[in-house]
Amino acid sequence: MSSFAEEDRITHSRYSTCAKTLDSSRGKVSVDDAVNLLNDVRQPHTQWQSVYGLSAGTLRVVGKKPHDYRLSA
Repeated sequence: MSSFAEEDRITHSRYSTCAKTLDSSRGKVSVDDAVNLLNDVRQPHTQWQSVYGLSAGTLRVVGKKPHDYRLSA
């Protein structure tokens, strides 16, 4: 969607749901909130999703069940 103008993107429900959530939180959400947001906008063909916890250096991958990983430098 990055090639679409903002006024076109906001008409798509998935984009507008994410944009509203991130705007209201000033762009910062917890890993759990990010996973919940992705669940809210997931499509029927979604197989997995991933969320990075940048400050903690973690990665959560959610498929049939969640897996948490600690990233190292």
